[in-house]
Amino acid sequence: MRPQNKKSQNQFEKIIHATVQAGFILLLAACAGQNSDPLKDYKDVKGVPLTQIKSDSQTVPVSPFRIEVKDSAQKNSVSMTEGAAKTFTIVVIPQTLQTGAITGSTLGFLDFPFINNKPEIKKISAFEYLISWTPQQGTIAQGELDKDVGLELLARPTDAGLAGLGSTKIITLKVRKISGAPEIVKIEGLPAIAPEGTVVDFTIDVEDPTYTNQARPILITPRLSDSNTEAYLADAAGILAENKKLKAQEQNPYHYPGTKRFRFFYTLDLTRLPVDYDRNAKLDANAGKVNVCFNMNVLSSTRVSLALANGKQVDQQSSTDIQKCVMSYYTAQPAQFEWIEKGTKTAIAGQKNTYEFIVSTYNNFSDIKILKPDDQIAGLKGEKSLNCEPFDSKEPSKKLKCVLSWTPESVCGKAKAKFSKKPISVVTKIKATTYLTTTTKEFTEYVSIDVSDTEERCKSAQAAAAAEKIKKDTLFDSKFEEKN
Repeated sequence: MRPQNKKSQNQFEKIIHATVQAGFILLLAACAGQNSDPLKDYKDVKGVPLTQIKSDSQTVPVSPFRIEVKDSAQKNSVSMTEGAAKTFTIVVIPQTLQTGAITGSTLGFLDFPFINNKPEIKKISAFEYLISWTPQQGTIAQGELDKDVGLELLARPTDAGLAGLGSTKIITLKVRKISGAPEIVKIEGLPAIAPEGTVVDFTIDVEDPTYTNQARPILITPRLSDSNTEAYLADAAGILAENKKLKAQEQNPYHYPGTKRFRFFYTLDLTRLPVDYDRNAKLDANAGKVNVCFNMNVLSSTRVSLALANGKQVDQQSSTDIQKCVMSYYTAQPAQFEWIEKGTKTAIAGQKNTYEFIVSTYNNFSDIKILKPDDQIAGLKGEKSLNCEPFDSKEPSKKLKCVLSWTPESVCGKAKAKFSKKPISVVTKIKATTYLTTTTKEFTEYVSIDVSDTEERCKSAQAAAAAEKIKKDTLFDSKFEEKN
C-alpha cells in the first residue's frame, strides 16, 4: 500500500528505515548475548582506505619507422675514408599502426659531432633519402688510424594524424685515415726476363706519410694461394726473400735521412723454378717457361707502432697491394729416380735378380739419357745388364723405364770354415743426364744391394775349397820330396 502524496511517501520511507535499523541493532544484541565475535576469524585482515589504492598504467612508445642503410650488410653503419666524399641511401620503412598506413615521411638530424661539417640530405622518394658527407682532413687525430662518428637521425610521418610520432636511429660512420697509406714508388734491379739459375738482388722504394721516427714500415710478401691461369702465374713461395748480403750494421729497410722514404733489399732466387700451370689450372710439366709472380704489401709505420703498443696485429687495409712478375725460362733439371721396389735391394748369388726404376726430371720436359750403361755397372761381379727404354713412345727420352739385371757370383768365402747367413752389401752407382738446348745436368743414384748365398752353394764351395787345398798341399809335398 503506497501513500497518495509526496509528504506521505517521505513519512513512509522514514518508518521503513527506522524499522530496518532497529532490526539490525536487535541482531547485534542477540549475537552479543551469545558471547560470539563475528570478526574473530578475520582479525589479521587489515582494511585499506579506498583513497590509498592506485591502479597501474603503462605507456607504450609508438615507432612509426624502421631506419636502415639501404643495400648494405651492415644496416646501421657506413665505411668512409678521410677526405673522400661518400653518398649512401637511408630507407625509412613504415610500420603497421592502428591508425592505418603511413603515406609519407621526413628525415632530419638530431645529433652530429661536427657542427660546421654536417652531411647533406636529399629526399628521393616518400621513404628514401640520399645522405652525402665528406670527412675533412684532420677528422682522425694524429697517431690514430680510424674513427667512428655517430649520426643520429629522426624520421617523422607526414600524415596529419601522426604528427606527434617519430623514430630515431644512430648510424655509425666508420672513417679510415687515407693519409696513412704507404706507396711503393720505385723498384730497381728486377728484370722482366731471367733464365733459370739466376739469383737477382733488387730494391723496393716506399713512401710512408705516417712516419714519425717511432717505427719503420714493413714490407710483406703474402703467398699466392692460386695461380692466375690466364697469365700463367706460379707461386713464388720459397723464391723471394730478404737480401742476406747486407752488413750487420745496415738496416732493411734503409731510411733516407730527412724524408719519409725507405728502401727495402730483396732477393729473387730462380735456381729452381716451380712447375707452371696451364689455362685449365693443371700442372704443365712440359712448359718451357714460367711467369714467377709475387704480391707485395706495405705495412705503414703508424700501424707498426700501434701493433707494438697494443701487443697485437692491427688491420692492414691501408697498405698498398701490388703484384710483380718475372718471366723465367727453364733449363735442364736434375734427374729423379723412382724405384718400383722401395728400400734396400736384395739379391741371391747364382740367381738372376731384376730391379725396375723410372728416371724423370723435376718438370719432365728435358731429354734424359743413361750414357754407357755397361760401364755404369761394371763394378757388379757376375752377369749383368742395364736396359732403359722411353716410358711413353709418343715422347721419346722424356721419361725412361729401366731394368737392372744381375746374377751375382758366389759370396761364400772359399777360406771360410762354415756357411754364414749374413749378406754382403754391394754398392753401385748409376748416372743419368738431362738435356735442354745446350744445358745439361747430371745426377748420380747410389744403389745398395745386399747379396746372400744358399747353404748348399756354400757347402759345395767349402768342399771345393778343401779339395783345392788338399791338392795344393799334395803338390807342395811332392815337390819338396823331389828336391830332397
